[in-house]
Amino acid sequence: MLLRIAKRVDEFSSYCGECQTFQGEINRLTQDLNYAAQVSTSVQMSKEEHKSYFKTINTITKHLQKQHKLVTEGHYIGICMAIGTGIGVALGAALGNPGVGPGIGIAIGVAIGAYLDKKAKKEGRVI
Repeated sequence: MLLRIAKRVDEFSSYCGECQTFQGEINRLTQDLNYAAQVSTSVQMSKEEHKSYFKTINTITKHLQKQHKLVTEGHYIGICMAIGTGIGVALGAALGNPGVGPGIGIAIGVAIGAYLDKKAKKEGRVI
């Protein structure tokens, strides 16, 4: 994930000031990971270092999503599956068979989400 984020930040850093700042953060994270890998496999990151690492990754990811309209892998499948489940429950209740509706809704949601994820990947909007 860090490599994918670094690539995307590099693409936008020529005109985005925040992405330029994030490049420094990515360099720091990479150096910390390299140091941890070189020291020993028995030395692990502390809980605070672990939290800080993932907080930085999440901050950069949120910036890329909001400012540059990028999405993570599987983004649309998750959203459409949730919406499909809700619609499926209503559909099942309307048909009088509540067991069938959610399955149909999930199937339709996964199909639509997969299409949208594929489209986003083709457009180069995936982190």
